[in-house]
Amino acid sequence: MTLLNYYEQSPEENTFIEVVADVTHRCNMTCKNCYIPNRDIPDMNIERLIDCVSRFPKRTMIRIIGAEPTMRKDLPQLIRRVKSAGHKVCLLTNGLRLSSERYCKELKDHGLRHVYISMNGVDNDDWYEEIDELRCASKKVSALRNSRKMNFVIDIGCILVRGLNDSAPTEMIRLL
Repeated sequence: MTLLNYYEQSPEENTFIEVVADVTHRCNMTCKNCYIPNRDIPDMNIERLIDCVSRFPKRTMIRIIGAEPTMRKDLPQLIRRVKSAGHKVCLLTNGLRLSSERYCKELKDHGLRHVYISMNGVDNDDWYEEIDELRCASKKVSALRNSRKMNFVIDIGCILVRGLNDSAPTEMIRLL
């Protein structure tokens, strides 16, 4: 099978155990390391996504990403529909909107059980300002607390910047 033929496979031929769905290019942050420079691209069509994942032959982990997927007003419904199609969902987020317990509960009520939160500055606003251009430590810590209250499976990502947040792993263990 050639690489071209591989990408022409139908959803019924999906062999992946995890699939990434990049659902928006909008974001509520301006991180220096962002890989999405263009924020003016329309959001992913949810009907097409659901049609695709509904045809997968086996249960798959659908990783919902974007620039920031919580920018979508229909995110709770998207989660519910992916779950209704028989799949697991992991939300990859900067966590700012998860600082609202009410929003976390809404996502949980729609079936979310697994989150991945970017924590580049751990609980240090100076690190966040340097890396992510926003003093947001309290919101990030609230997002962790709320995710824990909801009994989400929590994964944490942290970009290390030599000479700035080298001690982030140790600080993250302390925070946790």
